[in-house]
Amino acid sequence: MPDAKPARTAKASASAAGGASASGFSLPLGKRTRYVIAALAVLSGVASGVYSLGSAMARRSIDLAYAVDPSNPVIAGRFALSEVSNPIQGNRPTNFREVAARALEQDPTAVDAAVAIGLASQLNNQPAQTDEAFAYALRMSRRETRAHIWAIEQAAMRGDIRGALEHYDLALRTEENATDVLFPTLASAASEPLVRKELIRLFRSNPPWGQNFINVAAMSASNPKDIALLVEELRRAGTKIAYPADQLLATNLYNRGFRQDAWDYYTSRINRKPGTIRPFSQTRAYSTSFDWKLEEPTGILPTIIRSGDDYVLDVSKVPSSSGAVASQALRLAPGRYRLAGSFEAPQGSDRSAYRWEIACTDGQPFAMADLAEGQGTQTYRKAFTVPGDCPQQTLTLTARQSSGFQAQNTSFTSPTITRVGANAN
Repeated sequence: MPDAKPARTAKASASAAGGASASGFSLPLGKRTRYVIAALAVLSGVASGVYSLGSAMARRSIDLAYAVDPSNPVIAGRFALSEVSNPIQGNRPTNFREVAARALEQDPTAVDAAVAIGLASQLNNQPAQTDEAFAYALRMSRRETRAHIWAIEQAAMRGDIRGALEHYDLALRTEENATDVLFPTLASAASEPLVRKELIRLFRSNPPWGQNFINVAAMSASNPKDIALLVEELRRAGTKIAYPADQLLATNLYNRGFRQDAWDYYTSRINRKPGTIRPFSQTRAYSTSFDWKLEEPTGILPTIIRSGDDYVLDVSKVPSSSGAVASQALRLAPGRYRLAGSFEAPQGSDRSAYRWEIACTDGQPFAMADLAEGQGTQTYRKAFTVPGDCPQQTLTLTARQSSGFQAQNTSFTSPTITRVGANAN
């Protein structure tokens, strides 16, 4: 047991972590391997800093239980773990390590007590005791997340990618909150081909956390190009990638400045025939920048609704409101184009309160089309030129302040953009 037989540390550590020979996929510790280790390893402080026992109510409950029955080894182990997991000790007792040791002497299966000793040893920079305690905890239970985090670090330091990922898998299967710590680290490690190879092997077992990981990595990873490569490799290996992973990944690529990669991914996986502009369509919970994005500035409510066989953009606006209403990212080659479409508003409304703007992404508009006044259905068209230094554009419908007091609804059909001759109007 921990603190009792430190001589067993090395043997216990290798056994619990599933040594290099056991995993079947280890590497010599060269320069490339050290990079993989850095990608896979989870910093030791995470275990003590993230996995507390939860709410203050739960903490008060274990305090009370220990006060009532301090001789119960299970309660004592949980109490010790709550103490070491608490980052703010204040005036609380600090003898939790002794409490945990006594609990293990009374009941060798008191896993919480072993984890408490492991965390305390970790905080006190006692690697031998840390290894023994966490290895012991893993032998007693495969459901202890903190011990799996330790095992991930041990496997990564040996260059044992497969062993590290096996412990990722076990931790993610048994602790829902482990995703907050392990997903970002795993997504970062996906930039390494050897890690992707082992992830693909792991995904053949259809882990219950798999799709959630893909979604989280696609949405938030700082290396979206590597995640795109992982997703394609998973697809080739037969893994089904479900909605909305593709939409999240295209958006992440776009937002991080990989605009051409985002467009290529969009046209290969989401909309293989996008045209110069995408028409209004049924909105989904997740869409990309290359689809219509609806804004809701104060006093303006845009909605895409069905009208016959097509969809229209219906905008409800109070006269005093203004701002962007709807936008879509474009990929127009340099040249001359025409923007055209139609709209309809109630009689007497101020149609000039709307304008289409086309701008280079992150730049000022270089073309504007004010919507004409008049009764009934109105049409518009505007010729414009895309400059050579503007590979990415944004089309935006904006609303301006207008006269009147009552809210009005204006209905817009899908605009079109067509390539035209140099002298077209």
